[in-house]
Amino acid sequence: MESKSSVLAIGDETSEPTESPPCLTHNEYTFKEEFKNHIQKLLLPDAPQLATRADDDKIEKFCATVMTKNGKQYYEFGRDESRHGHIISGPTLDPKGVTLLVKNRLSKEHWVNETVIESKMQWREVQEIVSDCLDEQNHKIYHYLCYLQENRK
Repeated sequence: MESKSSVLAIGDETSEPTESPPCLTHNEYTFKEEFKNHIQKLLLPDAPQLATRADDDKIEKFCATVMTKNGKQYYEFGRDESRHGHIISGPTLDPKGVTLLVKNRLSKEHWVNETVIESKMQWREVQEIVSDCLDEQNHKIYHYLCYLQENRK
C-alpha cells in the first residue's frame, strides 16, 4: 500500500528542490542605520524619526575656568562660551544642572555670584569635583533612559 501525503510538503514527490537562498550581505552602513533606527524606536517609541546626522548644537559644553584678579583666585562655572583659562570642560545636556551639582559640592566656598567662587583650592581639586558632577549627570540621564525603556507602552 503506497500512500502519498502532501500535507506538510510543498509540491509533490517529483518536484526538485529549489536552490538554496542566496547569501544576504549587509554592508556596515546598512547595519548602522538599521541599528540606529531600532535603538531610537526602543528609547523613543512615540518620537518622530530623528535626524540622520547628530546635531552638535544640541549638546552643550560645561566648563570650569580659573582666573586671578587683585591677587585673589576665582573659579567660574557654566556653559563653555570660548572662555580662557579652562581647567576642565565636558559635554552636557544641561549646563545649569551641572552648575547646581557643583554648587552643592562647593557650598562652603565663598560664592561671589551664581557662577563664580573665590577660593584658594587647587585647580586639580576643582577639576575633580567638576568631573564627578558631569559623571553624576550622565549617570542620571542613563537611569532615566533605562526607566523610559522599562516603562514604555
